[in-house]
Amino acid sequence: MTVDARALHDDAILIDAVCPLLNDVTRISDYQNGGVTVIAPTVATLEDAATALRTIGKWHRLISSRNDLILVTSAAEARQAKRDGKTGVILHFQGSAPLEDSLDLVDAFKALGVGVIQLAYNRRNRIGDGCEEPGNAGLSRFGIKVIERMNAARVIVDCSHTGVQTTLDAIEYSTAPVIIPPSPSKSLISLS
Repeated sequence: MTVDARALHDDAILIDAVCPLLNDVTRISDYQNGGVTVIAPTVATLEDAATALRTIGKWHRLISSRNDLILVTSAAEARQAKRDGKTGVILHFQGSAPLEDSLDLVDAFKALGVGVIQLAYNRRNRIGDGCEEPGNAGLSRFGIKVIERMNAARVIVDCSHTGVQTTLDAIEYSTAPVIIPPSPSKSLISLS
């Protein structure tokens, strides 16, 4: 059986959830030229809620100013972006600092288009240990509640940069699949 790689690529919905180039929004065209259907720019890492909101506002303004972009908050919208020849945008937190200590912020950020939240970015936080923590303590009680709220709000649980035990705990407590996208850094975890 021969597979036409170009046709396969052109028909596929490609989601790039590791978009370091998008700190410069002029690079969106690079993703479009590569055939990416949906991009997931990081709108916060270690920032607080107020700072994350300002960045989200900038992305909303950008999306509304261009007819080639669409905010994606569901799988159906990703498929629609593909059909319409537009680039979907899923907002992404690389770390959970913007949630501060409020479960309600999960819902608020989801309403604004944050579809993926990474539990920890290398270091320990309120949710659990990151991949650079020697203790490897896993999820906190608050972290378990955050995952429950993320599942209810249909926010994707991202376990890249999290510690091994935090990742295993997330897989255990999440009622939806978790993702572990590849990281461009040397801090990838190994589950072997």
